[in-house]
Amino acid sequence: MSDRKFPVSMAHDAPRTYESIDAVLKHASEHARNRLLHACEAVAWIGGLALEWPKPHRPRFSVHGATVQDATASLGGQAAHVLPGQILIDGIPPWTLAGGEATKVAWLARFMVTSAVPVPFNTADSAAEKAGLKEAFRHACERAWSSAADGRHDLAPTYQTFLSDADRAFQNAERDKHDKRASATLGGDARASDERFVESLILRMYRMHGVTPQEANRMFPLKRS
Repeated sequence: MSDRKFPVSMAHDAPRTYESIDAVLKHASEHARNRLLHACEAVAWIGGLALEWPKPHRPRFSVHGATVQDATASLGGQAAHVLPGQILIDGIPPWTLAGGEATKVAWLARFMVTSAVPVPFNTADSAAEKAGLKEAFRHACERAWSSAADGRHDLAPTYQTFLSDADRAFQNAERDKHDKRASATLGGDARASDERFVESLILRMYRMHGVTPQEANRMFPLKRS
């Protein structure tokens, strides 16, 4: 994207190579797991911001495409944002609300961070985000804030809803890829058909991420920022 900012000039290492299709699929599930755990961490941080708020407040949460990233990818890969989208709280990024420079930098770093992945992974990520993952992330952040503001400090229910919504987004995106593959096949576009098949397989493996609400709650309990 032409408006994307690169505050730090750096690049990811050379693209990862695979010895088998099983290795590709294993990487897909690991990639989804990494993204979901990072999202859960951000959700907990949002709840922590609510604990720091001086008076009761119900802010408006929105989510948009990321405008900053930490690196570019080498030839043959793409730098995919780890978080599903850029959360805004009352129209401003959360790091502007954090107290202390170290916390602000940590927030910014989390929303900037990317992972070097093959192009089909990044395409699958975008499909999942459009199919509901981005909205699931926004809703989880909003729910974490509300829970903290209301004195409910157990984020397990929030993580449960988020992970269920994420799985649904992966499934819906996979179904859409199947439909697009069928259309490509009918149209005689073998290359597009093959690409949609690979993307649908990656999305299916995303559902094998293995993250549980209990694990997320142990790793990212609600606490003050």
